[in-house]
Amino acid sequence: MKNSLTLVGLLLLSISAASAQKAPAPAYTVKGEIKGLKNEKIYFNHTKGEESVRDSVISADGTFSFKGPLDHEGTASISLASDRNQFLPFFLTPKPVTIKAVKDSLGQALVDGSEETRLWRQHRRELETEVFTKLNAIDKKYAAMKAKPTDKLPDSLAKQQSAAIRYQFSRADSLTRVFIRAHPNSVVSPFLAMSYYSVEPETDKLPAIYAQLSPAVKNSYYGQQMQQLMTDLEKVGIGRPAPAFTLADTTGKAVSLSSIKGKYVLVDFWASWCGPCRKENPNVVSAYQKFHDKGFEIIGVSLDTKKNLWEKAIQADNLSWYHVSDLKGWKSDVLSPYVIKAVPTSYLLDQNGKIVAKNLRGEQLHKKLAELLDPKP
Repeated sequence: MKNSLTLVGLLLLSISAASAQKAPAPAYTVKGEIKGLKNEKIYFNHTKGEESVRDSVISADGTFSFKGPLDHEGTASISLASDRNQFLPFFLTPKPVTIKAVKDSLGQALVDGSEETRLWRQHRRELETEVFTKLNAIDKKYAAMKAKPTDKLPDSLAKQQSAAIRYQFSRADSLTRVFIRAHPNSVVSPFLAMSYYSVEPETDKLPAIYAQLSPAVKNSYYGQQMQQLMTDLEKVGIGRPAPAFTLADTTGKAVSLSSIKGKYVLVDFWASWCGPCRKENPNVVSAYQKFHDKGFEIIGVSLDTKKNLWEKAIQADNLSWYHVSDLKGWKSDVLSPYVIKAVPTSYLLDQNGKIVAKNLRGEQLHKKLAELLDPKP
């Protein structure tokens, strides 16, 4: 009897041990053929977190194969060393991907892979047809008009172009939200959400989009990224205290945000290389000159990595307020607490260091400051 019980116990232990073994780590397989390709290098790129990983192979006859561990689902692409303007994007999952292409028309390749690959390529084709092609046509149209030998362009030219571009971006937003509503069970949906709505003010759309996703998709890599981003954004929401920081100014002196007390403070994240930042600077200068004596201050946090370019931009744009930077660019430690995904990004703080507004630009900045510092009776 004792031997029988021992045998049963050993069998149960062996079953438990087998069930406790880890499942094989997910991996990708991408293979295919590019007709007309001879003795050329083929590149394979895929995403890993916020980084891009590259592999390559020299193909004698156009055939290729790439295999490796897959950290998470996401975008990937095939491109050629001989023609860097051509690339083939697709969505990478553990399911094998097979590609059949022709050298001179790589973007038109046949891609056989997962359902996610099919859905993502379908969405890209819709954007290409409905948005990107029309945006390119708009750019060409107005570039041609500006190039005409005339002394005076129509005053409405810039407004027409701006309105056309806004419409196309609105169309892209509509197509994306329609896709996500139709595919709550696809990991492509949170990927698209993180691609298009992870930058202010688009982040306001994330909670409603996240609520549409299935539990399994919420638990996917990009589903978890969405959840983390929304959690981080709550910490710097309206009414929350602004995260503290201390950085060096252009002379090397340490400046703390907390040292600027009793004023409304604009924390302005920018960089000398940022075109939209430089374009907005005259408006910020105007606001500073108008409201500084009434209790308005600015601290510019630069994402520059070269001090001379940072200082040159400050002087060129006449930015006469506090300026700080650790010259680490996108690796700066101060970016994460403020959830900085793009520049320009700004936070307006009250006299107690609490956030009262975000990303006020143009007339909106003047209007808000007038409301706070120069209220009408």
